[in-house]
Amino acid sequence: MDPPITMSLLTLLKHCRRPLYYKTKINQLRNHETLSLGAIRQSNNRGGFDYGQAYIQKRTKGRYEFVGIWTLSSKSTRKWCWVQGGFTVNKGQVQFENDINEQQLRAFFKVCRYLGVYKRDEERRRRIIIASHRRVNNQYPHTYGSYDYPLTNEEDSWFYEHDFKSLFCGEVINNGRGWQSARFTLDIRDRIAANPVLVFLDKYQEVD
Repeated sequence: MDPPITMSLLTLLKHCRRPLYYKTKINQLRNHETLSLGAIRQSNNRGGFDYGQAYIQKRTKGRYEFVGIWTLSSKSTRKWCWVQGGFTVNKGQVQFENDINEQQLRAFFKVCRYLGVYKRDEERRRRIIIASHRRVNNQYPHTYGSYDYPLTNEEDSWFYEHDFKSLFCGEVINNGRGWQSARFTLDIRDRIAANPVLVFLDKYQEVD
């Protein structure tokens, strides 16, 4: 049997292409809390949704689970993906469970990379909105915060409108008792960390 895969927590984040300060966020997670590494949900125009999600959930002290989901039809060559597995963290070192192999980790890192493309686009859109607000406020200083103007497709941002980080990247939610806050509703939780089984059941029913 091959030895379990190990790496530092910083190396894990580098492979995910996420900020290294997320190490602190992971270390500060309480039991059953989830750290989003990016998530997007799009209507499939057939009454359901397609998902792209990556997140890390703390199980118990020192034990975590990573999940990557991809069912978005962004490219015909891009396959659907569901990968998850457990790992432990001890003094900044990650040790994956024995059944986790390199191929599974590459799949997870790919999902993170795919989401990174959407994240960069969302951050660009956010910058356009902020710049537009500044121009309007400079033009109409006495109507600061109340001036209404139509948004173009380039300016429209669900995340900005609802005051969430781009693609929820870096948001932390509690999956246990108490996570149902005004900020993290059932719908928001689904957008951040959907149940993979339900996601793929819907996807296969859609194909049938």
